[in-house]
Amino acid sequence: MSQDLQSEIQQQSDLPTSKFIKFIAGCFITLLSVYMLAFVVLGAVYGVDVFSILLLYSIFFHLALFPFLLYGVGGIILLCLADTQYREVLKKSQKILMMGLLLGVAVTAISEWAHVQGILQTRFILDWK
Repeated sequence: MSQDLQSEIQQQSDLPTSKFIKFIAGCFITLLSVYMLAFVVLGAVYGVDVFSILLLYSIFFHLALFPFLLYGVGGIILLCLADTQYREVLKKSQKILMMGLLLGVAVTAISEWAHVQGILQTRFILDWK
């Protein structure tokens, strides 16, 4: 039974991946990486206020063309890879993005603790006046 499963997995990994899927995966990985970087950097400064900043980023910054060009560059990079390298990049990127998420949560928690202790005084306040 396990031999059949291993041969089926090997056959699936030998199948070529479509260029469209490679491009979309590259765009998605780049999108997640940009948000992860913003989450870690801004979470260190503002604590849990980072969520409102990321919401505003999502709304207003995506009205411009630059983010989509950035995501497209990530898609083109993965599009240029061979199928075996593409699969390796996907496996590694999953691990890296998960570590980034855990780092972002830890940094935000430490920043929020520093706010409670009075070490940090920065707060994100959206003044509509």
